[in-house]
Amino acid sequence: MLVSGSVDKTVVVYNANQEIVLHSLSQHERYVTACAFSPSGLILATGSMDKTDLPKAMNQGRKSLGHYRKMVTDWMEDDVSAWLQEEGLDVLLNTFKANNIDGPELITLTKETLSTDLNIVTRSSG
Repeated sequence: MLVSGSVDKTVVVYNANQEIVLHSLSQHERYVTACAFSPSGLILATGSMDKTDLPKAMNQGRKSLGHYRKMVTDWMEDDVSAWLQEEGLDVLLNTFKANNIDGPELITLTKETLSTDLNIVTRSSG
């Protein structure tokens, strides 16, 4: 899959191999500045000058898991745990469970809150 964000406030997801448009999203109010897939390719996050980030489940042609049928804001703690496992982040399961991280809480986490509140630090590569 290939994704593009634009000044026309849209995000377009393509199947590059078949040269077709899979999704066209127009949920942002200002131009789109960032697009990224999760490591598994199941979640697409987009960012915009409207200061919103919008995660979207991308289960095109993949096994449909229950937590991917819902918006992240509707995820319960079990959905977050399933997502962590799908992303290969099992090491964070106990921390997220101990802090009752559900979908609404998940999307508010920042690098700072991960570090200060949850004691999760990122390793720098190099």
